[in-house]
Parts: sequence; C-alpha cells; structure tokens
Amino acid sequence: MVQGLIATRFIRFIITAALAAGLATPLMPAFASEPEPPRLQIREVEIFDEGVARKLMFRIVAPTQGGPYPLVVFSHGAMCGPDTYARVTDYWAEHGYVIIAPRHIDATSDRETMAAIDPAQILDMRLADVAFAIEQVDALETAAEIPGLIQRDRAAIAGHSFGGMIAQIISGLRLKDPQSGESQDRSDPRFAAAVVMSGVGPMPQMADDGFDFLDRPLIATGGTRDLGNVGSGPVFPWEWRMSPYALAPEGDKYALVMDEGGHFLGGLICRSDTDSVPDPRALAEIQHTTTLFLDAYIKEQNKARTALQQSVGARGRREFALK
Repeated sequence: MVQGLIATRFIRFIITAALAAGLATPLMPAFASEPEPPRLQIREVEIFDEGVARKLMFRIVAPTQGGPYPLVVFSHGAMCGPDTYARVTDYWAEHGYVIIAPRHIDATSDRETMAAIDPAQILDMRLADVAFAIEQVDALETAAEIPGLIQRDRAAIAGHSFGGMIAQIISGLRLKDPQSGESQDRSDPRFAAAVVMSGVGPMPQMADDGFDFLDRPLIATGGTRDLGNVGSGPVFPWEWRMSPYALAPEGDKYALVMDEGGHFLGGLICRSDTDSVPDPRALAEIQHTTTLFLDAYIKEQNKARTALQQSVGARGRREFALK
C-alpha cells in the first residue's frame, strides 16, 4: 500500500430489473434487439509530407455522431504504434474527442533499423509529425472522410514514454542546443494542455532549467514499477518518470501514481509481449482520470475540473493503490 494514500475509489453497481405485475419472471422481448450502431469510426490514412519528403501514416479515431469535437494528437512509444494504444485513445474518442495518432519513423521492432537512425533525427522527425498533424487537419479530415468533425480552437498533445517526452517538449520543456549548449524552445502554442503517460525526467539533451517552462495544464501518469530506462546508462527510479509533475511550475498540474503499476500496464498498451500480468484496474484509472483532465482543460468543463481536483486532492497528486 502506498503511504499517504489519497482518495478512495468508489465502485457503483447499478442493477435494473423489470417484472411484470403478478409474474414471477421478467418479461422477455419477442424478438432480439437490434445491435447497437458503432460508436466510433476508425481510419488509417496516409499523406505525403513534403517537409520531410516521406509519407506519413495516421490512425484517426472519431465518434460516429454529433460534433465537432476537440482534437487530441497522440505520440506513441518507441518501437510501438498508434494501434497499440487503442484502449486509451479510443476511450477518449468515445467521450467526445477526435484522436490523430501519427505513426512515427521508429514504430518498428527491428532493432537494426533503429540502430541505423540518428536518435536526434528521430526526435526531430517526431516533432515534425506532430506539427504536420495539426497543420494538415483539413487534409486529414478529408482523407478520413470526417469533414468538419474537428474543432480548430483547442487541442491537446498526449503521449506515452518517448511520446510522453514529445508531449513534454511541445508543452514547453526546453532542450539544449547540441552545438552552442543554449536553451531551445521547441514548444507549440497550438496545444493547450498535455497528457504525459510514463514521461521522462532530466536527460543530457535537456536544458538545465528545461522543466521550468512546463507552464501549461498537464497530467502525468506512472507507477511504482515504471522505472526509467532510456536504453543506455542508469536505470532511474519510478519518481524520475513523474518529473513532468514534480519539476514543473505549480498550477494546473496533476499526477496519478499507481502502486505496482508498470510501464506497459501488463501488456495492455504499447507492447503485449511482456511477462507481466495484465493490469485492467490501472488502465481504468488512466482512462477515467485523463478524460476528466481533458474535459476540464480542453472542453473547459467546470464540473470536470472540480471532479478532477477532488480526485487528486489539494496537491494535485493522487496515489492509487492497486493491491
């Protein structure tokens, strides 16, 4: 059990029964009910980006009815892909968002291919993918056959692991110029808030005061088994991954820390080839809490902000014990 556990999780069971008067058993319908219509439309579209001279693949998820809806651009983890996060991104879409998830150049399990690419180039290309996604909303709507479904005024950036780092940079985290050592601002003002799942802490390529500029609304999620491993060098404790919350300026920052929570939620996101046990409770907590955050800061719903603040407590951090 995490020390200082904040908030209690309430589970409500709703049981309905309809009995005909004087009968001992419920009335059954004469015919089977019609199947529910699909709630989401999911498209994979490919568009040529002249800026980087390559085709970009996007997974786009949107509700089937209503709209327009706010936009969330999602950046996946290294050697994963947009579809491996459907349990999270599709949940957001079901709650009234359009998700555009670029398939980055490193969305491959081929380590030889990855080793041949300069890591700095991957970072630059990922940032370019996100910028392209929001710049080409009209073209993506047309390609996905969802014209007019995306709101243009407010958007969120979200990501997991390497994608979480991308979300941090776009939200203000400063990098260090490799030549001069000066602080670099690679943020994008078109994104109003960030969802950072298993983000990153201080790294050599970051400016010394880089976290001081994470001044937008942000929620960071992680777990006590979610260690920081960037492929080389030391393995950081789980607190390192919560740096977007701990090191950022105060104000509109939230954190969800799950006792025994792992990097891949037991294979429910990013990678399924893990020997960990699937962790549906952690997934449900992330789904619920991040949706509250998006509703509060992208849809600007006061009720959602109140519920979020009540959930995480006065300090903006909620420690949720899974066991």
